[in-house]
Amino acid sequence: DLHSFPTRRSSDLWSLNITKASLTQLIKDVLNDLNQGVRLASKKEVKSHGKSNIEVSFKEDDECNIKVFVVVDFGTSISGVTYNIISEIKNRMDMILERIKINITVTIVGIKSKQTAKRNIEVSRFYDVSE
Repeated sequence: DLHSFPTRRSSDLWSLNITKASLTQLIKDVLNDLNQGVRLASKKEVKSHGKSNIEVSFKEDDECNIKVFVVVDFGTSISGVTYNIISEIKNRMDMILERIKINITVTIVGIKSKQTAKRNIEVSRFYDVSE
């Protein structure tokens, strides 16, 4: 799937085509770079929530919806790690895109200690065009 968004460094004549795969890679890079006791959930761990551990969808009015399913290590601050994931995804998207609405949801599907304890903790943040 391909969607066209206005870019940060463009005039009205330019736009940037973004694929779901490129945004998926951006999200994977965010999680790898944060390195805060969090990892993407496996397909088995998210089967009751959706089809994939990262879901990206576009709407006609330059809106992007992102859902990320993760597992955190025992003792990791849930509020801290979800805040950092959402903020960093938004910051990286702001570097290349402008004037888009973004809804980012991070769902914690498990807490990892010796075994993974199932959880369903969802944190969402919506950014309007003005933010």
